[in-house]
Amino acid sequence: MLSSNTGTKMECDVTGQPKPNITWLQNGKIFPGDERITVEPKKLVFAVMYSKDVGVYQCIADNGLELVQSSAVLITGG
Repeated sequence: MLSSNTGTKMECDVTGQPKPNITWLQNGKIFPGDERITVEPKKLVFAVMYSKDVGVYQCIADNGLELVQSSAVLITGG
């Protein structure tokens, strides 16, 4: 398994009134975080990345009035 000693972060810079709830998806499935990847209010923080982390990450922000989403593809060099 490929690993990287340098972490990274993905940010979801959204605002709204009322304040939106943010949900993260990894490859179309809800991603709650794990021991290496911390879910913070507006970002994912990768302490260490592995090849299994490669994929499409989505940030979905919903405040009950409006829903917006943004996607990013995480790739690793090898």
